[in-house]
Amino acid sequence: MTQHHPLKERNQKIVNEVLSIEGVGFCALVSREGMMMCSGFLEDEETIPVPSFAALSATMLASGGALTGMVCHGQMSSVVMNCENGYIVLVGAGKKALISTFIDISVDLFQVKEELIAIAKRVGGDL
Repeated sequence: MTQHHPLKERNQKIVNEVLSIEGVGFCALVSREGMMMCSGFLEDEETIPVPSFAALSATMLASGGALTGMVCHGQMSSVVMNCENGYIVLVGAGKKALISTFIDISVDLFQVKEELIAIAKRVGGDL
């Protein structure tokens, strides 16, 4: 008999929704403390050290928020890091979580980022 895990199922549903966005190759749902909540890959998952990725994602989002507060005196909606073959995009999802993704360079970053922000706003209160 399999056990029903509503939190795992909810988290996997969020990750699957993010992965359905064109150009998203990796998605991690991470606690603000840097613990992996759920992840999903469209490509080879062996190349990404998931625990380190989760911890560094939380650190980068927190650092971006601190820097934004010092310079812009406003709320930060995302952190974007440019890579040779794409972008790493971090979006806060409520007070306790964040969504960390890898976006392929071939897609419209602004459009994908807006979709990620919309998902994060919608699910953030549940996390």
